[in-house]
Amino acid sequence: MGAPIGLSDHQIALSAFVVAIASLSVSVVSIFVAWHAICKSNKNSSAATLVTLYEGFRQAWQRFLDAKPDDNGRQYQLSELMNLAELACAIHSERSFVGISRELIEDYLQSSLSLLANNEDVRKRIPAMFHSRETFKYIRRFIESRPDEQLSKLWSPLLEPPPSAPPKQTSSA
Repeated sequence: MGAPIGLSDHQIALSAFVVAIASLSVSVVSIFVAWHAICKSNKNSSAATLVTLYEGFRQAWQRFLDAKPDDNGRQYQLSELMNLAELACAIHSERSFVGISRELIEDYLQSSLSLLANNEDVRKRIPAMFHSRETFKYIRRFIESRPDEQLSKLWSPLLEPPPSAPPKQTSSA
């Protein structure tokens, strides 16, 4: 079979084996390069998300702190801050943050949630934010996943959704 090109069957088989090994080597290297690129991309994306969230939190905190304590605007700004915390906890929950970005957002959320829960005005305003049993479910998940028992003690009563309204009774007269 290899006679027209002057190679024996053994030489052709050996050449095919060498080409297969070379192809396998290139494939393995390609997989590692792709894996490295994906990891790097995940870290860059995670860092970009973190920076965006930090800026959002900075602005939300500023608006909340600037609102007058007896103003409805303060309730609105706290709701916006809590919604941002819920969003950050949801992103954390789906493991979109990796590496150092994940550590930083965990520390930031834990500190922010502690500050909020230690504020008496905030504690009074949170129950009015519940629209359903699903409200703040990702904040609950974040707190439950933390080893900080103090944070859990502070937030447990705040994150319990109010009982749903009793069913309306109809009178038959």
